[in-house]
Amino acid sequence: MVLPSDQAPPGQDYLLRRLDALERQVRELAAARRLGASSVDAGGVTIKGGGKLTVEHINSAGLFQAGPGVDSGGNPLEQIIMYRWDGSVAFWCWGQTGNGFLALYDRAGNILWADDPVAGQGMSKPYFPCGQFRSMSAPADTTTGATFVGLEKAIWVKQHPRIRPVVLINVTSTTAEIRWRISSGPDTDTIIGGPLTAATGFSWSYFGPFAVPGAHLSEFEIELEARVASGAGLVGVRTLHAIGMQA
Repeated sequence: MVLPSDQAPPGQDYLLRRLDALERQVRELAAARRLGASSVDAGGVTIKGGGKLTVEHINSAGLFQAGPGVDSGGNPLEQIIMYRWDGSVAFWCWGQTGNGFLALYDRAGNILWADDPVAGQGMSKPYFPCGQFRSMSAPADTTTGATFVGLEKAIWVKQHPRIRPVVLINVTSTTAEIRWRISSGPDTDTIIGGPLTAATGFSWSYFGPFAVPGAHLSEFEIELEARVASGAGLVGVRTLHAIGMQA
């Protein structure tokens, strides 16, 4: 049989002591430090259910966000976005119902680079030109000598570690040779491509890619040189284009 005394608190100040203990715990939690320098040695951190990760600059302006957001039309989407110190968007990647978009922006909000979300491959910006060349006319820059001589010159600013030229060649001797030589700067006289043999005839070809020495954004001259290797006649060259390539 349960007696009323069995349900009574143990002492008249029991509830007051319990309240004091709860208030002390609340004060301790409020004074506790937030998550500081931490590491996850195993497993991982998952944010889901509409949660968002936000990182701020030390001036409290937004730096990085990952999670739900809206586009300029107010439509919901999932996004990763990075801001500069002044609040301008630097990077934006978003996805929505199987589609998506990734872009880099300048401070004025212009797109510097973006993929093509419609085609699903390649870039949408920037646009690249496609040059035309005279495919039926022989090059005017020629030599009949047996010693290498520069016929064309490029002022190259190194952005990529390799270069791939396309050259139109006309050979009326038995054989000729062409090569690419750096003719200015710390790497002067470095042969980056060739010598390569060109047989009698009129054609254009890809060459390389050739490794390019020097520091990033260093500026130097590259000469396309040619010579008659055997027989009597001439060799002429015309560079159609040259592009930088990855390693």
